[in-house]
Amino acid sequence: MSKAKILTAVPFMALLALLLVSCSSDKGPRADKRLHVATMELEKSNISSSIKLSSKIQAASDITTPFRLADYVQKVNFAEGDRVKKGDIVIELQSKAQQSALEQAKISLGNAKKDHDRAKRLRRSGTYSDAQLEQSSSKLKAAEAQYETAKAMESYSRLPSPITGTINRIPLKEGDFASVGGVAFQVVDMSSLEAEIWVPERNINLLEMNSEASIMRSNDPDAIPYKGKISSISLTPDPATNTYRVLVKIQPQPTLLIYDSSNPNNNAPQAAMLRPGNIVTVSITTHTYNNIYAIPLNAIVLKGDSKFIYLTKDGDLKKIVPSLLGTIGELAVIDNNIDDGYRLIIQGQTFISESTKVLDVTTQGDTNTDNKGKGSENSTNKGKKKGNSNTTEGDATKGS
Repeated sequence: MSKAKILTAVPFMALLALLLVSCSSDKGPRADKRLHVATMELEKSNISSSIKLSSKIQAASDITTPFRLADYVQKVNFAEGDRVKKGDIVIELQSKAQQSALEQAKISLGNAKKDHDRAKRLRRSGTYSDAQLEQSSSKLKAAEAQYETAKAMESYSRLPSPITGTINRIPLKEGDFASVGGVAFQVVDMSSLEAEIWVPERNINLLEMNSEASIMRSNDPDAIPYKGKISSISLTPDPATNTYRVLVKIQPQPTLLIYDSSNPNNNAPQAAMLRPGNIVTVSITTHTYNNIYAIPLNAIVLKGDSKFIYLTKDGDLKKIVPSLLGTIGELAVIDNNIDDGYRLIIQGQTFISESTKVLDVTTQGDTNTDNKGKGSENSTNKGKKKGNSNTTEGDATKGS
């Protein structure tokens, strides 16, 4: 064969080999040109946004009564932890000097009244002048004032409870000496507890008076939460932190029972009641969406000023503009009418174009193909259950 013929045959044979390889590859496993995507089931649910802030429980009524008289403690009628009613005498001082002063003032007042009555009679008879009657009247007023002062001083020896509540603290015992201004006792109204929270400026306009709140003990997240309502919202922020003071009044409820995890049998119920000083987490619902779809934010495709999502069913592909109501954490709340059976594409959606064909590997059960979206099962569960409730700590924003 001549050299010219050999040179002509070489490109022909190469082209033939390329076509054979191309034909064989069309019959192989790589013939599927569809884009493999991961999806999640869409089901309408109820979802709420909330803010969560830490707080310390305080009593709405927490009064410390000081001693107003210096003397020895004669009697302590209640112990710490006892319930008292308003007006119950908690502590009594000896007050011998005050009792003596009161008796003397009472006698002086009696004498002053008699002298004044006599002065009035003498003035009517003309024996006393107006000046003498006025002098008698002044002595009577002075005696009355002295008596009232002695009476008040003597009453300081008996210290009543200013409110109905529980004795939280009694520092002195019988026989101890009480000093003026020292703490006699502290009474706390346990039926009126509140949580003070400081709300960031970005959240304050989301709160309203009487909005419901949930209060959970920070060291016992498994206990049943207490309920409360916003009772006060400050009008101006704290200048140092730019946060607003909000009070949440905790609603009274029966003592809760929890189980002691340290007990091997886990069958020893113990009271779980809130007390002043407890650290709690306050959760306040800021918005509730009913009968909507909650989808992952990253499922939304952004191109320029446009936002859209992709749906698929049996290979059919739909592109729709989401009707965005708001965002809660990493979820978008949408209110679209979506045909039954269509699933939301949550991975691979950014690679879709007008001519793209897709294969839903989530429903196919294919776990070894690229673009399937690891963790698609967790993403699916986010919007699947009815009555779903999601929260975001300290933030809830409106979508546009």
